[in-house]
Amino acid sequence: MRYYLANTNFHQPRNKLQMAIQGFLSPFDRALFSEKVIEEKKKIILKAITDLNKAYPKCNPEKPYWWAPGVYDDDDEYMDWRLGGIDCASLTFRCSQEVKL
Repeated sequence: MRYYLANTNFHQPRNKLQMAIQGFLSPFDRALFSEKVIEEKKKIILKAITDLNKAYPKCNPEKPYWWAPGVYDDDDEYMDWRLGGIDCASLTFRCSQEVKL
């Protein structure tokens, strides 16, 4: 079973929307997720940021998307996922084959 470790970095927010996005993403920092729930977590994050865009209509909307910065093997089996399209934070789900808990 593979696990994903979420890692967040925050930058200086420029408006209330970016502050709200940082508040939403902060619980994900250093959280461990099973491969079974990673797609669901990615959808939840995209939907939440889209909803925050609607909650702060005066701010420039953020356009989040997921991209894969690296592949660990030839079968595209172990991939990291990085959240792009937002300026105030970065979130990366790092894939691991083996995690000892």
